[in-house]
Amino acid sequence: MFVFEQGVPLADEVDGQDADALHLVAVARGRVVGTVRLFDEGSRWRLTRMAIDRRQRGLGIGRVLIAHSHARAAREGAAEMVLSAQLGARDFYARQGYEATGGAYLDAGIAHVTMRRSLDDV
Repeated sequence: MFVFEQGVPLADEVDGQDADALHLVAVARGRVVGTVRLFDEGSRWRLTRMAIDRRQRGLGIGRVLIAHSHARAAREGAAEMVLSAQLGARDFYARQGYEATGGAYLDAGIAHVTMRRSLDDV
């Protein structure tokens, strides 16, 4: 999804870390319409590579994937989730309880900001 829609170079997208991650996917009518990749870092989990099919955005798929991510991490003992949000998605993540920490930076040529969320209420 990122490679084609956002022009992210394939070399940046394929980082060799997929085997070390937990992948959650949303499926509709037999087709993957959303995905998120999670890394267990002990008391903190990292959420990466969240993507929702453009035609499926606004239907709540992202919220459901985030909720399942939080629940899984909390069940495994995590106290916090951290992610790198594209600036255009910052408000979405803020509505899910995330707070920006630090300034913007470029990742694959796209402006991002680090965001964190406590999992105490999950």
